[in-house]
This record gives sequence, C-alpha cells and structure tokens, in this order.
Amino acid sequence: MGSEEGVRERILRAAIAGFGATGFHVTSLRTIAERSGSNKPMIYYHFQGKEGLYLAAVRRLLEETAVELRAVTEGEMPALVQLRRFAEVYLNAFLASRPMMGTVLRELNSLSASLYQAIVEEHGQLVTTHLRRILTAGMERGEFRRLEVEACLGGILALLHGFLRYRRTPPEYVARAALSQLMDYYALGLLSREALIAHLDALGETASQPPRAAPPKTAGTS
Repeated sequence: MGSEEGVRERILRAAIAGFGATGFHVTSLRTIAERSGSNKPMIYYHFQGKEGLYLAAVRRLLEETAVELRAVTEGEMPALVQLRRFAEVYLNAFLASRPMMGTVLRELNSLSASLYQAIVEEHGQLVTTHLRRILTAGMERGEFRRLEVEACLGGILALLHGFLRYRRTPPEYVARAALSQLMDYYALGLLSREALIAHLDALGETASQPPRAAPPKTAGTS
C-alpha cells in the first residue's frame, strides 16, 4: 500500500472509531486527524470534509456487511432460511461487529438532507438489494405469495430498525427479540398457502417428537 493510500486508510479507520463512539456532531476532524497521525488538510484532500469522511466510513461498513450477506444467503436454500440469515448478519452488524452503524441509525434524522439521502442510497445499493433478491426469488419459486416487494422491504427493515433504535436491553436480547418478531410473525405472512401449510406441518412433526433422553452417566461423573 502506497504512503498516500496508507494515510487515507488510517484516517478512515480513525473516523469509523470516532464516529462510532461519539457520533457525527460531537466527533471533530481535529480528533480524527490526531488519532490517525494526519492533519485536517489531508482529510479534506482525501474526503472533501467531514460529511464526505462520514459517508466514506458508512460506505466501508456497508460494503463489509454486503460481503457477509452475500456469503450467507447465496446458494440453494429455502427463502425463510435466507431471510433469517439476512436478519442475523444485519442485526449483528449494528449490535456487535460494526458499532458505528448503530450510531448512524440513531442519528440519521439529525444529519443534513444531502448526507441523509446519500446514506440511504448507499444502503439501498449495497444492502437492500440482497433482501430484494431474497423476496423476489422466494416469490418466483412459490414459497412466498405474490408480494409488493418494495413495501415488504420497507416493512422488514422498519421492524429491524425499530428494535435497533429503541433497544433497552443487552444486544443479544435485542437480536433474539427482533428475530422472533420477524420470523415467528411477519415472515409467516409472506408465505404462500402451500408453503405455510408445509411449514406448519413441519413444526407439528417437530413438536410431536419425544424429547431426547439424557445420556447415561458414566463412572466418575456426578
């Protein structure tokens, strides 16, 4: 990596850490410059200012999340499995692996209109496209009923964002509650009649199976 590209990467990493910790309005370019071993003119040279740096940081995190989403949702699998995997990776990005994404979500409405719109567009191109693919393919295979895909996209993301914005419990409980709400309630309404019957039959078969016997104790165990 060239020295100029190295400076750019250091600035970007410092920005992700700084914005993630204290948000857009509190985090100063001076602080980011100090943490990255650069200066404000270098930040303007590479990112054209604070909003440009913030957007670049968001884009980096969305790109990383998109790679994970593609890896877990591509291939032959039921649409419900794809949807659950999408939600698991998406929630984990906000709650654990990329804390700045949670900060962005909470302060999004306080950003300038141009920055807000740019972030929405990046999210749509990098992340929402995977969810659209899952819904469309599930509908084409007959697993989902005929849907208004864009409306369903909005509904699913609004559900997940609601849990992420207003969480009052530890991250693992937020993820569990959001997944339950999505998969046990909302997603069932997406299923075609045939797929819903098959899903309920499978749940019934699982519930009717006797519980597994505990393994026998061996000598020396208590």
